[in-house]
Amino acid sequence: MGLASIGNVLNPKPTLRPVLTIILVLGVTLFVGALALTDFAVPLVEINNKVGNVAEIHGYVVALGHNVEDCKYYLVLVTNDRMEHIVISATADKNVVKESLLGRPVIIKAQVTDRKEDPKTKRVVVKLKILSIRSSKKQKSFKKIKGLAQSEYERGKADALKDLKANRPRYLQIGRPLSLDSKFSEILKDEYDIKFVGLGCAVVPRVAEHARGYNEVVVNEMKRRFGKDVIEAAWQKDREQRRKGTKESTKKAMNADK
Repeated sequence: MGLASIGNVLNPKPTLRPVLTIILVLGVTLFVGALALTDFAVPLVEINNKVGNVAEIHGYVVALGHNVEDCKYYLVLVTNDRMEHIVISATADKNVVKESLLGRPVIIKAQVTDRKEDPKTKRVVVKLKILSIRSSKKQKSFKKIKGLAQSEYERGKADALKDLKANRPRYLQIGRPLSLDSKFSEILKDEYDIKFVGLGCAVVPRVAEHARGYNEVVVNEMKRRFGKDVIEAAWQKDREQRRKGTKESTKKAMNADK
């Protein structure tokens, strides 16, 4: 390319300038869009979300049980680049998740075990198996969140002591709502005078830590009073009643067909 050609590129004719400007803007837009997809898409949720895929994600882990040593079910909380909280159901083998890492910023290595996609909205819902979990390297940026989570855990314990003293204990449930045929909340209230409170799935870490601290105190006190894990006992009785109800409904349907 001669000097004249170089000059034409650097100083294009007035008629070409709008065209070159449009090309430049489109190029920058495509580049920034691709960069955003690469940097901010959430692994195992927005990308790499096929059954069997394994990846690492930054987030928080909440135990769906008061005894972490025996807990199998968890919630993984992650945030996308639109600052939307995403809650994912997860399982883990014994001793994979340490209690000291609950409610803390962590790096979670997990595998997709189930995947469902809404045909209309194209929204993907996955279930994970946690393979390993370690403290996040970005500790400096999470100091305030870590301190907040710890304070909420202690505040939950303090609130539970107040409620026990006032004879109004509650059980704070994180996760999906109870099924329509569930009698779990009624069993808790009628047999142990514990009020069931459903917090839903979309909870932030501070709420999850408050619930963990609260439930820990209530469950331990109920165990002292009744000599057993009343939460597990209520779940067991609820399962038995629903199983019995299903059998009776099936029997009635079969008799009606005869």
